Amino acid sequence: ESGSATAPAQSLVLPLAGSLAYHATIGLSFTLVLLQAQALGGARAVGLVVGIPMFMMVGSSAFWGAMADRWRNRKRVVLLAMVLSSLLALPMPLAGTWGLIALRVLQSFFRGGVVHLHTLFAELDADARGAQLGRLQMTAGFGWGTGGLLGGLLVPASAYGSVSPALLAAFFVNCALGILAAAALLRLRERSAKLGQPERVPDGGVPLPPTGMLWRLWPLWIATVLLFVGYYFFLAFAPAFFTTLTGSTSRMGLVMLASGLVHGLM
Repeated sequence: ESGSATAPAQSLVLPLAGSLAYHATIGLSFTLVLLQAQALGGARAVGLVVGIPMFMMVGSSAFWGAMADRWRNRKRVVLLAMVLSSLLALPMPLAGTWGLIALRVLQSFFRGGVVHLHTLFAELDADARGAQLGRLQMTAGFGWGTGGLLGGLLVPASAYGSVSPALLAAFFVNCALGILAAAALLRLRERSAKLGQPERVPDGGVPLPPTGMLWRLWPLWIATVLLFVGYYFFLAFAPAFFTTLTGSTSRMGLVMLASGLVHGLM
């Protein structure tokens, strides 16, 4: 599906709803997986289930970028990655510690393709890229917080560490939200080049600086890495910490919701 200058304006109601639903799956699985890993294998399992998939995301993002260029269809990559990563949530409550880690690594491989969602939104309007990405980030924050709240409400702390009905139901909800998100994003248009022709750079595009100039930004790269190391170090133990601090997963979910709302509004 290609947009054009004469085409009617893209309706963003369904695509934004799809983005919200997808990011809700991230917040929900974040809560479910970390608390399940904590119950199964303790702090070591939590560290592994967070850290190893992040390394996978580095390589998988590059892989899916190459696939998007080969297919000349970023939307296909986003939808395929979204559906497959959502389906992988179904066997997670049945897995042991290492099985859960393996499933998260595989899920992260597919989630690397969803990064193109930002590109799709940025290309909707070359004159309002910031506004489009702002709307997308707002749904990301609200969705993440909503998913965290669902995780707190659907599964009590006592249900983790075993194949409980509440845990099975919560992972099923996670999968269903991902499929619904992909269905809603079917309405999202893509501005793509015709096969065999170079892709047109939208008006207002800024060419990348020479590689030598990019290497001069090494202090920024290091600062960014350190920032995210600290960020994910805290997030890895946030669900268990807030559950202990507040005394219940429901209250922990409210804390995660508040975090997501602040992110969405900012």
